[in-house]
Amino acid sequence: MELKFNTDVLPLVIPDTYGSGFQNEVSTDMWDDFKDLMIEKAAAAIKEALTETDFAEANLTMGAFKSPSFYNFGTDWIEFTIEVDDTLVAKVPEKVNDDFFDYIKKYGSRSGFVSFYPTTKETWLAAMNGTRHLKTYDMELALALYIMWQFEKEMDLQKFRQEYLDDVWEYASGNGYTIDEEEDDENVA
Repeated sequence: MELKFNTDVLPLVIPDTYGSGFQNEVSTDMWDDFKDLMIEKAAAAIKEALTETDFAEANLTMGAFKSPSFYNFGTDWIEFTIEVDDTLVAKVPEKVNDDFFDYIKKYGSRSGFVSFYPTTKETWLAAMNGTRHLKTYDMELALALYIMWQFEKEMDLQKFRQEYLDDVWEYASGNGYTIDEEEDDENVA
């Protein structure tokens, strides 16, 4: 089964070029290469994250790096696909418990935010059974919550995301992606 995700739906890493300040540090002529670097580093991070879940043996295929039209309404994301055995997905509902259903509530709607995840026991099970209108997409959202739950039981999500950004920045700053301060000062004078 092919499961289509992006880093907004399954936020194991957040490739935020705007909020991280990368857009001010990466030279214009290296921007496309930098986005490719973010995809490459995201692939390694997502593969590592999946080892903490039932999806450790999944095949991962990275897609495109995308940016929103306006950053005040969203941030950058990377598309990716996880290919897994159908029987693995079929067994997921048997593996959840009350702790899981308490966990997914944090992804629910609240004042000023409307969630697109199935965050109640009933909606999550319906999504996994394919009884909702957009069954494939709903199943992917339900599985994203399951993957996040399994990952966060073992790992610190915020630390993991920061390690991804640090890894990107360390490589970029040491390999000519960044704006040369002296050269930039010469162009201003």
